[in-house]
Amino acid sequence: MRTIAVFLTMFGLSFSSAMAQIYLSPQVGFKVYGLNGAATQDAGGLVGQMGTADGGGTAFNVAVGLGYELKFPTPIYRLDLEGNVSWSAINFFQNAYDNNQGAGSFAAAGFTGGGAEIFSLDLMPIHRFIIPGFFLSPYGGIGLALNLFDNTNTDGGPPNLPAGTVITGATDFQVGLSIFYGAYFDVLPGIQPFIQFKHLIPFSGSYQLTTNASAPGGGSGPVVFTIQNAPGYFNLDAGVRFDF
Repeated sequence: MRTIAVFLTMFGLSFSSAMAQIYLSPQVGFKVYGLNGAATQDAGGLVGQMGTADGGGTAFNVAVGLGYELKFPTPIYRLDLEGNVSWSAINFFQNAYDNNQGAGSFAAAGFTGGGAEIFSLDLMPIHRFIIPGFFLSPYGGIGLALNLFDNTNTDGGPPNLPAGTVITGATDFQVGLSIFYGAYFDVLPGIQPFIQFKHLIPFSGSYQLTTNASAPGGGSGPVVFTIQNAPGYFNLDAGVRFDF
């Protein structure tokens, strides 16, 4: 606490421990992922170009934020330091395959399953403004986004692959910039519904979909599918903030 106070004092701001509080903010919504770029297949070092693939799509999103609100002497400004954890799921591999080969081609080629579960941690300094006599409090900020993409296994079979083929999912980690903005609705003391918009701008330049394909009786070898782009997103969530 003392370290934070010293840091803020350097910028001409001050607060006391009695002017701070913890809050919790569960929320739900959706994420629209973008993932569009040149695709390659690397089979044991033999690289093949697969044209341009679009693996983007829309996914359900559930999240919870845990934050610490700093209250300053001015009544119109608040700073919230929040860690926001979220989960969503989307099948990048199927989307890319269908967009590249034609709608329904993923299933027609004998593929099932697959997908990616995405676990995100956003570190969010939220700058919030209180408008006296008005029920709405707008906010915004720029933070750091940490995203873990856990690609689940895809099963393959006839007509394109031998029965029992398994394409093992790979884990991919991406770091990016989170730009967010929204508004709280001052309905009840300590309970505030809110709406939030968020954009992820990834720092990385490519995304590995899956790796290590193996077919029973046919040996095994590394196969890596890569899209020369990284999945960013637009996120819309609604939730309720509870102050403690």
